[in-house]
Amino acid sequence: MEQTDNSPDQTGTGNQANILSGAHDLNIMGSTFTTIGRDANYTYNSYLPESKPKEITADDLLLQKPLAPDVFMGRSHLVEEAVKFLCEANQVHIAILGTGGIGKTSVALHIMEESLIREKFAGRCYFIPCEILIDATNLIQGLVQAIGVQPIQGKGSYELLLDYLKGCQESLLILDNFETSWNSKEQMEIKNLIERICSSRLVSVIITMRGTDGPGQIKWRKLGGQSGLPPLELGPAKEAFCSLSSDGNYAIKEDDPMLEKLLIQMDGMPLAIVLIAQHARELPLKNLMEMWNIQKTAVLKRIGGQDNRLTSVEVSIELTLNIVREKLSTTGLDLLRLVAFLPSGIPDWLENVPKMLGSLPDTTMQVLTLKKSCLIYEANAETLKMLTPIAEYVLKVSDITENHEKQIWEFYKSFIDNLSENQIDEDIKLGLHIANIFKILNIQIEKSFETSHMNVLNQLCHHSQYFPGLVPLVEKYLRWQSQMSLGDQTELMFLQ
Repeated sequence: MEQTDNSPDQTGTGNQANILSGAHDLNIMGSTFTTIGRDANYTYNSYLPESKPKEITADDLLLQKPLAPDVFMGRSHLVEEAVKFLCEANQVHIAILGTGGIGKTSVALHIMEESLIREKFAGRCYFIPCEILIDATNLIQGLVQAIGVQPIQGKGSYELLLDYLKGCQESLLILDNFETSWNSKEQMEIKNLIERICSSRLVSVIITMRGTDGPGQIKWRKLGGQSGLPPLELGPAKEAFCSLSSDGNYAIKEDDPMLEKLLIQMDGMPLAIVLIAQHARELPLKNLMEMWNIQKTAVLKRIGGQDNRLTSVEVSIELTLNIVREKLSTTGLDLLRLVAFLPSGIPDWLENVPKMLGSLPDTTMQVLTLKKSCLIYEANAETLKMLTPIAEYVLKVSDITENHEKQIWEFYKSFIDNLSENQIDEDIKLGLHIANIFKILNIQIEKSFETSHMNVLNQLCHHSQYFPGLVPLVEKYLRWQSQMSLGDQTELMFLQ
């Protein structure tokens, strides 16, 4: 779990600067982003600092390298997999990918610490923090300084680096937060550099990077699957939380039901678990749950320090949004809001997204763009989903419109009307959508009285497994009983 960060503050969320609403200028690692209104017409201007930055030194790199975290749950199998890859071949290139806050750096640091890795590479294992290496020149400087290549008169840094890599013994380069270098205005130069490095016969490379794809035309071994590192399972999440929140005098028990409720909201995101666990040293779980219900992602930050990608979940998410901003059309932004809004996600998305948003020519490409950014992922039954902290932040900065709510309601009215007459098929299909149906039905009942609400309630009452969620909706609908027929009132009272 990525817990430490010595980098400067990269963005702030205090004034709700974001890519989805309002007009704001964001300054992220040497780039200015202007967001203009809810229609998301963006300008993107990269710039170099006015004063020439100092050359990267070995001390700069060392100061940016965090220690491998002591609390490291649910990831040991990934470390073992990487160690196996590295020890069974002279050369292998590993990509540790995924969304921000998912623990990529922590996995890389633990790989470095493995005894088999230390033995194989015998001091030739180099950690390069790319967060401070914002262009090709900086990246070359960082590599030269990390490796300790000695200058030779008449040769440039790039030539010295390539000469060293051609003749070196087995070496391992760990390029952490490589998206900073990769998403600079010099992407072509960075691509050529990383491909040249990876072509060196005895050099293995590990990159950590936001997204689902490694850079360049390189055969990357992806840890954790094609979509990158998965969220933590609930068991390891509980272990991590209890270990992090313990102060020696008081320890939270893993079987505490309130802990499970809280961690379900963290959705297996290691950074969120780390930050909420630190609050648990001072506040009871009940209070933390109440804070989450009211403030959502605003509570997922470290108190007393600067906000950056490892001390604030909101900053971490905003950084990912900044990376993907210029690739998103209006359709993409609508999709982002839609997936964030629907707790069940969008099952069978190829079929259902056009029904919810309308048939737009760029829908599929925008889904792929969002998937590659790791803002959304594809679960079982071709379901587009979003981690809960990301969803809550997206809704915080730009909730869906009333028109979209209406489209979703029309979709689910039709969905309920057209359920299969086969009970088993109906239960399976309904189960994929039930949380969405409860949410949109609740919103519609709060707004107005419609007979269509009664029709949906009647359909759902045939599925007893959903009674716990159905009863509160029936009670809410009965507030409109003055506008109901006597028969409908009687039927609802029976359901209640």
